[in-house]
Amino acid sequence: MKREKSNRNRFRPWLLVLLVWTAPALAQEVEEVPSVLEPYPQVDEGFLSFYGGVHFGSPLRLSGALTIIWDIEGKDDHSFDVGPSLRLEAGLSGAKVALGYTGAGYYLSGLSIRAAALWTRDWMASPLEAPVDTTYLGAEYSMTLFMMTGTAGVYRSVSGPDDSWLIGWSVGFGF
Repeated sequence: MKREKSNRNRFRPWLLVLLVWTAPALAQEVEEVPSVLEPYPQVDEGFLSFYGGVHFGSPLRLSGALTIIWDIEGKDDHSFDVGPSLRLEAGLSGAKVALGYTGAGYYLSGLSIRAAALWTRDWMASPLEAPVDTTYLGAEYSMTLFMMTGTAGVYRSVSGPDDSWLIGWSVGFGF
């Protein structure tokens, strides 16, 4: 019985020639890592990152929010944005402006602590659990996990029909 050569055996000499021919190039030392492989290039001025969200809660009812984070670490790939933040939120029954410090990372998860000014109005609906035409100042904490956000805050009335405290809350999608 005569044995036939397989196709695999035909390529072995060529593979050996290719390996010997490329060995000097493979043995050279790499002196500089290409910039594409540097994971987080740093810059001096930082970056602005913009996040949006839709929330429902008290007292604003349904609202839309825009959060702007000044990434002080300066990573231009926005893998994790950490720094001062500004949040603008407008709802069916008021508006809110908040300044704070926010960390937003992978899978749009993050934490935020903010000082907030809140105005209740009856633009399209009356506020939940709060009097109309009242201005509040307070603090709030927000946690986002996989784009689902929960916010809780305590606010003190500074103008309006009564001198009261308000506990605000919201749940939503986005930051």
